Amino acid sequence: PEREQVAAEVRAFTESLPKYESLDKLSHGLESLKQQQQELVDQRSQLQEEKLILTQKSTELTTELQDLTEVDQQLTRVENQIGQIDQRLNTLLRLTGNLAEIRRQISEKNKAQEYYMQQLQHYKNAQQEMRQQEALFYDEQAGLLAEKLLPGEPCPVCGSLEHPNKAVVTLQPPSQEKLLETGEFCDKLQSEVQKASNLAGELQTRVTTGLHNIREQTAAVLETDSLPESIQAGELQTALQEAQTRFETSRQQATVEHDKLKALSQRRIQAMAELTAVSEQKAADDTLLEEINTKLNTLAVSIGAAESSIQSLSSDLACPTLEAAKAELQRAQQRLQELKVVLQTAQENYEKGQSALNEQQTLLLAEEERLPAVKKRAAEAREAFTAAMAALGFASEADYQQALITEPELKAGRQSLSEYEKERQRIADQIDRLAEATRERKFVDISSLKEKLKEAEDLKNEQEKLEKIIFARLDNNQRVAAGLQHSENERWHYQEKLSLISGLAKTANGELNSKQKIAFEQYVQAAYFDQVLVEANKRLALMTDNRYTLLRQETAKDLRSQSGLDLEVMDQYTGVRRAVRSLSGGESFKASLALALGLSDIVQQSAGGAAIDTLFIDEGFGALDKESLEQAINILSSLATGDRLVGIISHVAELKERIEHKLVVYGSTSGSHIKMVKP
Repeated sequence: PEREQVAAEVRAFTESLPKYESLDKLSHGLESLKQQQQELVDQRSQLQEEKLILTQKSTELTTELQDLTEVDQQLTRVENQIGQIDQRLNTLLRLTGNLAEIRRQISEKNKAQEYYMQQLQHYKNAQQEMRQQEALFYDEQAGLLAEKLLPGEPCPVCGSLEHPNKAVVTLQPPSQEKLLETGEFCDKLQSEVQKASNLAGELQTRVTTGLHNIREQTAAVLETDSLPESIQAGELQTALQEAQTRFETSRQQATVEHDKLKALSQRRIQAMAELTAVSEQKAADDTLLEEINTKLNTLAVSIGAAESSIQSLSSDLACPTLEAAKAELQRAQQRLQELKVVLQTAQENYEKGQSALNEQQTLLLAEEERLPAVKKRAAEAREAFTAAMAALGFASEADYQQALITEPELKAGRQSLSEYEKERQRIADQIDRLAEATRERKFVDISSLKEKLKEAEDLKNEQEKLEKIIFARLDNNQRVAAGLQHSENERWHYQEKLSLISGLAKTANGELNSKQKIAFEQYVQAAYFDQVLVEANKRLALMTDNRYTLLRQETAKDLRSQSGLDLEVMDQYTGVRRAVRSLSGGESFKASLALALGLSDIVQQSAGGAAIDTLFIDEGFGALDKESLEQAINILSSLATGDRLVGIISHVAELKERIEHKLVVYGSTSGSHIKMVKP
């Protein structure tokens, strides 16, 4: 090198000075060189000690990180545990509210039962009074008939010729209208009794069903098989309060553990950053040690040369006079100083480049720290959605349709009840007509009366049978109607749940009307896609001289189309966004290459430190011009550092000159074979 050559000239001119002057100056120069040597030796020792400390620190951090390997999994487990406890606490609060409603229904049920007993007693009293009035009425009819009996004439009822104990007419017999009025009043009371009975039964069913549901849900929360049916509202209230206290205590304990694990997780992130900084510092120290060893070797050579020069002070002189020698010496020294300045400038430029590299690494660490938070929000969003589906408890609409009683069945029950009322009224009218028709008639033939009586009794028996059948049908229809009402109430309850979960489902599936069709999966993918585009645009800007920028199309063409992952390109020359399909073949290859590299960067950042060590690119370079090809090669060369490998599959001849290591495939009549080409 020129610097060594100039140094040699300095030594040569120094030797040409008078022996005593040259010896003095060489001695000072030798002392300076040895001082520099000692300083470098001290600096090397200091760096070696620092390297030992950094190695020990790296070992400690590595051990600490190994101990904290499962912290994030434990933190996730505790967070899930807290979520489950919160869900159970919410369920307990809901069950407590439901139990309060059940208690209100129990109060209503007791009142309804009390009202039923009162109405039943009124009905029994009225029925007894009606029977007494009927007896008086029929006795009056017998008395009127007995007044017309004469001794020796047969009785129209029994045929006897003697009448020792004739019926006597009462003073205040009830009229037929009074009997009808009393009968209608009894029927009205019977209807009220039936309504009160139905209401009390319905309330009892609600209470029983409600308590049964609360028992089952409480057992599910407490993770037991089942609760005895003998447990009533008061005991359930106590069980719910005890369970709530237990779960609140568990949540407090889980929260304490969560805070502890959260601190350990943050410490793990900090330890990873410290380990990275230690590794970088060790690498910097290794580089500096290599430079110091190089300088020491150079100084050793210089010291040896100076010592040799001192021994050869009497060698041939290059200049005729001392002044000329001094002038030449001054010129050579000045040139040597200029070369040192050049060397120093080169070292400063190196340090600036090293500083820029450190800034980029710091930025990379910041992005890695932000990544867990993004993952956490995505997980919380999905968990909230799953918890809402499970809390509503409605599996499908098919379950509701299976339990639903159809409208035709309800109509059939009502029709049967109406037919019974009509038949009963017809028979009552027929009895009234027969009674009116026979009021003034005298019966002569008792056999015919017996036959008619038998017919009437047969008809009565048939009507009683019919009445029993109709009553059974009525009772069944009333139970069916109560079941229908209960099912209808449940349908409305599940309909409200369906409305809530349907909105969530449509939002998650991107099916909302008058909204963009973005499903939850596409929304999450779009968030990661934006990160890929950020990294991809860094490479695309270098390959296109900052002309093109890839953008995600956030708005669909219409509200019926799915959107979120389509690409556009911003042309900085025109300031217009346009479709990526408008790019030329070479531009499309650059965009594809940039996207692939951006995806590689995001995968490495998002996979917990997993590295993509090898990247293969198949064809595409033939569409690039010379300048674009140069830009693409520079980008790929910057990736092929350290242990990373970039493989290119291509037929482009220009690539052969740029790629040092090649695996060449040759074809022949006997088959293909390969050859490894190394520099």
